[in-house]
Amino acid sequence: MRHICWSGIVLLGVVAVALFVIPIVDPWSPLNCEHLNVDLCTGRCRISRYVGFYKISERVEETSLSRVVPAELIDGVLPHWERTSTSSPWAGHSPHYRFHSAFSQIQELELLWQGAKIDESTTKRCRRKHR
Repeated sequence: MRHICWSGIVLLGVVAVALFVIPIVDPWSPLNCEHLNVDLCTGRCRISRYVGFYKISERVEETSLSRVVPAELIDGVLPHWERTSTSSPWAGHSPHYRFHSAFSQIQELELLWQGAKIDESTTKRCRRKHR
């Protein structure tokens, strides 16, 4: 009975360290965080979610930039993923990464396209020029 009691106390201590000490020392640890990455070749976005140091989900999404890049320019090209931000419930900000502003710049580009009234037909003409 004493062995079970001590095992329970040790297990409780390990859980307490994992839940309360690790987030203080490293708030962006994969204990509970989300990584946002950009593919430098296509402009796509990859979102990876971690809980308990295990990746529980990963999805790749198109951005306004990746939708206008001609397919023939990127066919067969391996993605080059770079981290842009890490979010965590224990930290109100992300560490600064080399490509930290990539998605902000893609949104600015989209706003410029909207302001210049660039539509799908214009992007199709640009795609044909690259062939």
